[in-house]
Amino acid sequence: MVRVVSRTLTSLAGLLLLVAFLQTPDGAQAQSGKAVSAKKLELIRDRMERGQALFVAGDFAGAAKVFESGHAEQPYAAFLFNAGVCYQKLGQVDPALQKFREYLVQDPTAPDAAKVRSRIAALEAAKGTPPTPPPDAAAEDGGGEDGGDAGADAAPPGPPPTLGVDTAESMKSLALIETDPPGAAIKLYARSTESAPAFKLGGQNPGWQEVTRAQSPANLTLEVGSYHVVVEPYMDFKACDAAVEVKRAKVFHFRANLSQGEFMSFLRVAANVIGGYVFVDDDRRARPPWGVTPHGELVASGKHTLLVEAPGFEPYYQKLDLGRGEQKELEVKLVRVGYGYVRVDGNAPELKVSVDEKPAGVWRSGEAPLAVKADAGKHKVTITSSGYKTYEEVVTVPAGQILPLHADMVKKYPRGAAWTQAVIGAVFVGAGVFFGIQSDNLHEELENDRKAGVLEEDDERVKRGRLFAIGANAGFAIGGILGAFATYNFIKDPLPESSAVKGKPVEFNDPRKQRPTARLRGPSRVALPEPRGRRQQQFTLGFSPGPQGFSIGGRF
Repeated sequence: MVRVVSRTLTSLAGLLLLVAFLQTPDGAQAQSGKAVSAKKLELIRDRMERGQALFVAGDFAGAAKVFESGHAEQPYAAFLFNAGVCYQKLGQVDPALQKFREYLVQDPTAPDAAKVRSRIAALEAAKGTPPTPPPDAAAEDGGGEDGGDAGADAAPPGPPPTLGVDTAESMKSLALIETDPPGAAIKLYARSTESAPAFKLGGQNPGWQEVTRAQSPANLTLEVGSYHVVVEPYMDFKACDAAVEVKRAKVFHFRANLSQGEFMSFLRVAANVIGGYVFVDDDRRARPPWGVTPHGELVASGKHTLLVEAPGFEPYYQKLDLGRGEQKELEVKLVRVGYGYVRVDGNAPELKVSVDEKPAGVWRSGEAPLAVKADAGKHKVTITSSGYKTYEEVVTVPAGQILPLHADMVKKYPRGAAWTQAVIGAVFVGAGVFFGIQSDNLHEELENDRKAGVLEEDDERVKRGRLFAIGANAGFAIGGILGAFATYNFIKDPLPESSAVKGKPVEFNDPRKQRPTARLRGPSRVALPEPRGRRQQQFTLGFSPGPQGFSIGGRF
């Protein structure tokens, strides 16, 4: 007996659940769900803001794609409506009608459902097709066999609705509303009269009209206007409320802490640097960052301190005082620090680096690049290495960034041949001087003997003096030639000067990412043939008699 009753109750419960499921509109499941996370919120906001930006720029096709992709990722009805407006701006009536109809199916109790139905009727009238009856038209007309004459005495239909001109204000906003604990009843009021006073919880509130009801957590699609969200008393918790001012298509996030009887505030921080670290009430950075820019999340109402920082930028500080339910969005402009780094490596075994004539450090092959800190601006960088030509150039150090500098050092051109030629030339010049002196001495002796009348005609000193004179002239000639060669080889240099490859400025390393700094590699080098001057020099000097006298030959 007990088993029969148990099975009966189980079957009845299953039947009731099935009936409840079948009677639940599709949009109700979209209205309820889990609380939205900060990551999901940023994704929704990114799609909404990018679509709005493309719409304002006149790229309606691109905006439609963004809104549709946003709905595919996060099925909120606001994306459907906005995509429909984009297609309508493109003159594509069928896709626009499809999106507006999907919007009503997903959110049949939307605050603007009547306006959307009017828009659909206007599009159908412009297209020349019979108007589509609303989903509940059969119920309103009585339906069934008995409802055949219900419209016999009905008034003739009025003129078809007209289409307005859509602007950026036509885009819908999305409000995500949560309560802690969830399940509380939510009412949304819209200001119907511009002169209506501020909404007062529990008051008569003339000029305000209730536009929808939902259960938390819920998402509501809102058009431009002034709204007020009221969370009804739930369990043993009191009611609480928050104002919503919609001026353009955006995403709002509300969360009511029912135990405290108030809405939390929402804070979103964006910056001109993607990935900047945001700290809330943590100036000493004792805890992990609250988020990275752009980041939005619920925070407690009241006073807070905000710190935003990023590698290579000055920290940004600001004090905040957030009201209950306030939606605060900050656009932070980070300014780069006034210094930067030159990161040096090269192809030589060792490099000595100086900046503005001051030693800055030594880099050795196999080590990480040498990072030299300097004020932002122009600086003279000098790089030297034993056996290599000096590199010297004025570079611009970027503010808050690193300038990679790969030194391409070139070996000094060898001067062995020049020194050999100079030494041999000096020997020949010295020999020429010696022979010249001997020739002069013999000439003087012979002249004295001639004057004295004792000079013999076949004196062997005459022949010897002539040989000394010839040797002197040859020594001076060969020494002069070798001196000219030596001078040329000292001056000439077929090798290029040392240079450096400057890479694009890179950002400071981020210690929070905990990734090792990759060793900077210079550009790939092409093997060049060995310069002729680097080979072993050979010098040969030969004398051979000929019809014109002596000939000189050499090979270097």
